[in-house]
Amino acid sequence: MGMPELAEDERFNTMDKRKLNHAELKEIINQWGRDKTVDECVEIITKAGVPVGPIFDLKQVYEDKHIHGAREMFVQVEHPVAGNITITGNPIKMSETPLKVRKSAPLLGEDNEEILIGLGYDTQTLEDYKARMIIAQKDI
Repeated sequence: MGMPELAEDERFNTMDKRKLNHAELKEIINQWGRDKTVDECVEIITKAGVPVGPIFDLKQVYEDKHIHGAREMFVQVEHPVAGNITITGNPIKMSETPLKVRKSAPLLGEDNEEILIGLGYDTQTLEDYKARMIIAQKDI
């Protein structure tokens, strides 16, 4: 930043003091970066040996070739009501056990029967629950 005096500044020379005086420090940093692009700031800070990365807005995240492309963080799925939609992919990536998004989130009641039968409920009880509106009807 070209401000070596900040290292000795009593307001910022420890982590606790930086936290206590964060508003002042943020203003100094904002003033320093005001006439620079995000890429310029990242480059300068990287050259100084400090870990850094840009903070993206949603549009930048969606358009980022690493996040959208290589990491497959946005995937297309077919939704039974809305049609083809984009949802967030799985952030966990494992080389030997790749994860895949199979479908969109279930509709209200869509998995009731499968779950409740798996818990030991019989079909007659489920029909009774549906009739009494205790559980939602599967309505696609």
